[in-house]
Amino acid sequence: EEKFGMGNLMVFAVKIKEGDIFQPWFINIIQAIHNRLVALPHSRSPNFIDIASQKIKYMNADENGLVFKRLIPTEGISETDPDLASEQLAFLEEGIRTNPVMAPMLVSMFKADGSRCAFEEYASKDCIAKAAYVIADYTDEVKEIYLPWVREVRAIMDEYQQDPRIEVLVAGEPYFLAWMLQDLVNHWWLFAISLAIVVLVLWLEFRDWRGAFFPLLGVGATILMTIGLMGFTQYKLTTMMVLTPMLLLAIGIGHSVQITRRFLNEYARLGDAKAAGEISIAHMIVPATLAIVTDMVGFATLATVDVSFYKDYAYFGMFGMITLLLTTTTMIPLLLMNLPPSLAEVKTHEGHSWESTVGGWLTKLVAGPGKWIPI
Repeated sequence: EEKFGMGNLMVFAVKIKEGDIFQPWFINIIQAIHNRLVALPHSRSPNFIDIASQKIKYMNADENGLVFKRLIPTEGISETDPDLASEQLAFLEEGIRTNPVMAPMLVSMFKADGSRCAFEEYASKDCIAKAAYVIADYTDEVKEIYLPWVREVRAIMDEYQQDPRIEVLVAGEPYFLAWMLQDLVNHWWLFAISLAIVVLVLWLEFRDWRGAFFPLLGVGATILMTIGLMGFTQYKLTTMMVLTPMLLLAIGIGHSVQITRRFLNEYARLGDAKAAGEISIAHMIVPATLAIVTDMVGFATLATVDVSFYKDYAYFGMFGMITLLLTTTTMIPLLLMNLPPSLAEVKTHEGHSWESTVGGWLTKLVAGPGKWIPI
């Protein structure tokens, strides 16, 4: 793939709605799409496979020996001379039907009842060509420009989808990954809403700016270190890598809440911020480590999948998880030790916290009036 390509394939499928594909306007559309895709940055034009590709030849023999000719002229099928167009289309159809190796990569054929023809049936006149493909190949450098690249691809799609005579479908790894990345950018507001919900929940939980800010600071440090490692290793961002920070946020906030809650409980009990920090770290480091190692094992299982971007996602996910021991389980208590909240407010809130209020209400609901079950 590094030397010869074919590692970043994208397929444009153009399906005709009425008749078969052997019409001048349709073949010229395929050629136009071929030229547009070749013109995109980082294309490997020699690797393109379609009826307009220079490497795809009509192969036969005559009295003079072997014959190799392009399936269609470089200027396309004539739309002004019907006789010439008929001759060109007949040559193209013969070239496709007599090439059992390349034909299935160039067109799709269907029977009159709508069922798909098997490859060995392509030479039969009972099979009608209803769709043509443009298989495009791009170098790895396309990953660096996924967003502008996929916008150009979508512009080509949208342009030809306006033609009511055809249907355009696109598939392939570069398009799939690039469009998912573009879709994430288009829905940036979902990330903003998620972050706002996290801040609101933290505020309702702790009723103090430290409780709302320090967990975000700890998880943010983990995210920055993970992204920094991606940049240091010159890793190209993919869709999975973009999702890594959000996953670290979701997991890291849980660890942050646990260590922050333990500190505030100890602080309310002892009235000493330093002692509360030492006790909270001592009591939480072992369960936090076990929980984080368990999460890392979950990421490690993805490393066994033989798909490159899954492997990289797993490696960076494991790195991000291990940093949580520094950024949440350790750093948050240290910050609270040096910037402790008001002891009076902590005692008041710990005595009338959200958990005790809701827990008491649930206890009454389950046990009934006058009966209490210790929680």
